[in-house]
This record gives sequence, C-alpha cells and structure tokens, in this order.
Amino acid sequence: EGSHIFTVSAEGDGLIDVVEGRISITKNDTYESVATAFSTSKERAKEYLFLPENVVSDKGALTITTNSTLAIYLSDALRYLVSFPYGCSEQMASRLSAIALSKRAYEAKGKRESFNLATAIDYNGQSYHPDELVDIGLARIYSNQTPEGGFTYFSGTEPNFYLTVRVLETLADLKSAGYSVRLDVIQKAFTFVTNGALYDDVLRKDNDSSIFAGYALERAGRILGLANPLAGKVTAIAGTRRFV
Repeated sequence: EGSHIFTVSAEGDGLIDVVEGRISITKNDTYESVATAFSTSKERAKEYLFLPENVVSDKGALTITTNSTLAIYLSDALRYLVSFPYGCSEQMASRLSAIALSKRAYEAKGKRESFNLATAIDYNGQSYHPDELVDIGLARIYSNQTPEGGFTYFSGTEPNFYLTVRVLETLADLKSAGYSVRLDVIQKAFTFVTNGALYDDVLRKDNDSSIFAGYALERAGRILGLANPLAGKVTAIAGTRRFV
C-alpha cells in the first residue's frame, strides 16, 4: 500500500527539466473463486466447505444462493447473452450449454412446455425467452468460425484447438436439447479437431488432448453419422474398451 515517487530529469545547453511521477503500490492479492452446487427433494441439505490454511482472514466472501426451481441456474446465462454481445466464443458456449442442460432437466420432469415461461427474463424493457437467446448466441458463435473449421475467441483472431473442442460439445448439448444446429458448422469443426489431434506435432503426443478431443468427436460423430477417428487411440490410452 502507499505510493512510489520517482523523478526524471534532463539537462542540456544550460537548460534542465525535472518531472516527478507517482506510482500507486497495491497488495498482490490473488483471489480464487470456487463454486459448488447441490439439489435435493428433502427438507434439509448439507454442503461442506473446507478453507485452505493460507487463506487471508480479512479477504474474500461467501455467497449462498437457493431457489425452488431450476430457473435460477439460467438467469446469469440468459442475461449474459443479452447484455454482452461481444463476449468471447468460450463464454457464450458455456452459457449456451447451461441453457441446453437446464432445458433437458425440465423435459425430464415432463415440463417442457413451461420451460420458456419459467425462465423468461426482462432486460432493458424487453422480455427474452431461452429459445430466442440461443438463436442469438449461436449466430455469434457461427460468425467466429474460420474457413478451416476452427473457432476463434474473437473475430479476426487465430482459431484455437481447445476452444473448437469446447464449441463442438456445446453444439452437441444444444442438439440433444432439441435445438436446431447447423450441420455444416459441426462438420467443419469435426474436421478441424480431427486434423489437429492426429497430425499436429504437439497435440498428437498429448494424451489429455486426445481424450478431450475424442469425447467431443464421439458426440459430434453421432450427429453427423461419422465414426470417431480417435476411438482407437483413446482405447489404446485407456488400455481397455470398457472406458470408451
């Protein structure tokens, strides 16, 4: 805390100039966010939190949120899609997956028709439903796909292998929830991830990357009617077909 004062001077031809500057000094506090969730049909539920030994006693906070319906899990995702039109592809993909998974939860309880009504939000005087926001989010993600099939975090940047895997999973989530997803987009991303996982000098030697990509390709392949090109490799990594 406090500040550091410094001076810069220059002298020449009988002239001198001095400038004084000040830099604020702040503590190097690195905050870590941890979230946990639980649902129950019972009257009571227990959730346990363990604090690390090196926690700073006068920093941080604990927030507890409870709700009687699944709708609470959608509010942040929906508001994000409305209020942050320039968010990166990864953030939008995560929130679209949250909407898709929550919709499937409603369907599992036989409440598909009430999904849109129960989760509508108002923003800037206009009411939005999840299905409308999914269309908005998908359009933004589609616009960040390159001709090679990979997805970029922001328009104009380079495509990223891991981001493309994440988006593939999101598209599969949305498809499973009954949303219409462009098959040509999935096909191009499928090819991009396959090429990276099989032929990139770094990625093809990394088992974690192969497993990560293999799961997404399995789901996308079922949508496209294609075999998983990494199935054999993941089976070899696992050592047995039981894990594939």
